[in-house]
Amino acid sequence: LPHASSLCGSCKQVCPVDIDLPRMLLDLRYDLVKEKVDNKWQLGLKGWAMGMQSPALYGFGARSARFGKMLIGDNLPSVFGGWTKYRDFTDFAPKTFHQMWQERQKGKLQ
Repeated sequence: LPHASSLCGSCKQVCPVDIDLPRMLLDLRYDLVKEKVDNKWQLGLKGWAMGMQSPALYGFGARSARFGKMLIGDNLPSVFGGWTKYRDFTDFAPKTFHQMWQERQKGKLQ
């Protein structure tokens, strides 16, 4: 959570009880650096960031998720099984937003 903010200060400006959220987030970031956050977590975040920044990797991830859901259904294996014991994954849309947008743009050109 400490890295989920740009620290622009807008949250402090609109906070009705004047909580200094940017300062709190900076303190949390400092604590994480001091504790030397788990490298696996950092590696996972870097991989996620790369996937979000690359249309090709994002598309591959979306297709992989769809295929993975077809293979395992709503029950995740191993340590994640407890999470899916009480929750179902929602079904994927038949088409991605990108596919629908391309179809819409083609329709406008005709």
